[in-house]
Amino acid sequence: MCQQILNLTSAHFHDMDKKSLFDYINTHHCSNLGLFKNICFLTITNYFDKLYDSYASNFKLEDTNVLPKFRRICTTVELCSPDESSAFCKTYYVTDTHNPLSEKETKKYEKKEL
Repeated sequence: MCQQILNLTSAHFHDMDKKSLFDYINTHHCSNLGLFKNICFLTITNYFDKLYDSYASNFKLEDTNVLPKFRRICTTVELCSPDESSAFCKTYYVTDTHNPLSEKETKKYEKKEL
């Protein structure tokens, strides 16, 4: 969740001021998280200023590999532990570069003809 908030901050940083971005994240992200909606709202209420300010002071337009910086920011504001990566700190979208299932595990779940 922390990295996702930073992803949204990054995507809209130059288009919106801090208040508008807070409202956008609450309306377009937190409100779509079902059971986690309140946790998301409390997170941005308590941490958004720190996340936004850390992002503003650490990023340049030419930055390409932002995930390590996002992780560092999430750790610095104490949303994530430096020792382990909890589900709260991870992004929750599967990408081509980060697939949670290894090839061996994937084979266990392949479709089989009856």
